[in-house]
Amino acid sequence: MIDKIFHRLNIYGWEPVEDYLLAALLTGGNLLLVGEKGSGKNFAVSRIAKAMDIKFTIINACTAQISDLIGFYNPRSLSEGKLEYVNSPLTDRKFLMIDEVNRSHLNLQNQLIELLNLPRQLMGQPLEELVFVWAAMNQGSQYFATEPLDPAFTGKFSFFIPVPCASDMKDEDLNKLLDLKNAVNAPGLSYWKEAQTDKDVQSGTNVLQKFLRRAATKYGRIEKEYGEFIKCYLINLQRVLSNENGYELDGRRMKMIYRNSLSYLSVLKTKTGRDVENITEIMRQAIKYSIPWDIGGSEQSIGEVQFEAAHSLTKSAIKNSFVMKLYRSDSIEKIEFLIKGELSIFEKRKVLNHLLDASDKIESILVPLLLAPFCLIKSSPLSEVIRVEILKGLKNKLYEYFLVKNKKIKDMDDLKIFITPGNKNLEMKIDYIANTLGGKLGNNDAQCRQIDKKVRQFLLDGRKRLKQIYDEYSKK
Repeated sequence: MIDKIFHRLNIYGWEPVEDYLLAALLTGGNLLLVGEKGSGKNFAVSRIAKAMDIKFTIINACTAQISDLIGFYNPRSLSEGKLEYVNSPLTDRKFLMIDEVNRSHLNLQNQLIELLNLPRQLMGQPLEELVFVWAAMNQGSQYFATEPLDPAFTGKFSFFIPVPCASDMKDEDLNKLLDLKNAVNAPGLSYWKEAQTDKDVQSGTNVLQKFLRRAATKYGRIEKEYGEFIKCYLINLQRVLSNENGYELDGRRMKMIYRNSLSYLSVLKTKTGRDVENITEIMRQAIKYSIPWDIGGSEQSIGEVQFEAAHSLTKSAIKNSFVMKLYRSDSIEKIEFLIKGELSIFEKRKVLNHLLDASDKIESILVPLLLAPFCLIKSSPLSEVIRVEILKGLKNKLYEYFLVKNKKIKDMDDLKIFITPGNKNLEMKIDYIANTLGGKLGNNDAQCRQIDKKVRQFLLDGRKRLKQIYDEYSKK
């Protein structure tokens, strides 16, 4: 069984129309995508064409001229009484996407009719390589400068596909949509990460460069730390705005707000050096400058007063949600949540990744040590996928920090002592771990003592809080 083919192409939320698009690809029938702005029409078609490994081009009908498609007259052939064109972008293309087709003038529509016929041709010139012709448009009175499509033109399309908007998508699909990375949409990040800054910065220009370079290096860590919360907030805000105000926060705008929020947090962190104290307030401020409230068109259907009400409802909606537990809980609570929480495999992996990539380096090292015993008992509450990921992370930590010849921790079975009650060697092994991490991570005696104390406290507290859960499952 082959299911969710588009998911494999990073096209999410299109399951309701996937089969019809595949049918159009099978026959080569002309297809018209009809959807809201920002619904990912061009992205989806580009991903499909790339997966087909064929030559593909997109033209924008609102600016295109027929010469952009067919090329220019060849004067030499004209002198010989022949009509030929040169520099045609369609000569070797298999797949053509006509974007913003209802912004084209009627005379262009008339000329494109020939392109939609079989065999493919334009201005009398055959296009033997061209197989697939798709088009896309926005629909609605809120879109200015659009033209009605001629019935003769629309009559050439085999399929008319309504593109799913963000409010139609599942939360998991929106989460994956926001996860997609595209350097084209954030070119500044790559630029500043690679930019060179003088060691001794004096001029105002170099101060600016140095600041932006530092902020760019923090962006990735900020995303690991706050990305899940921001995504959860945006998905819930989208639902509230759609249901309460009839306002569609489209996928493209959501991705923009996601990037804006992360970059805003990176700037604040670089300026102040402090961690964020009120993430929901940061989100409110970031969105305030990420939506074109008074620019015109349909964006005016949501005002700032309505947004403030939606913001309050969104805060309430996520107060007790999965991501709030993920974001607000300490590491031991997250371990308990991972083991006993009624979570999907997707959510469990998110919790585990959050634990293993914790901003607190010491806790990220120690977490696999506390989780390992739950992977080794016969009636483990963790799925095989999660156990493999935990043990893989543990193996990396063992080799990096602890697995030294003739030392106390030798293999994974040895790690059961962190949960097993009454083990006489517990204190000795915690001593070894505390001393090892203190020596590897501390730069001076004071730091070594501080790390030593933190390790002991975390392991003993974890053992105490997880003991009952371990006993419950080990006796099954």
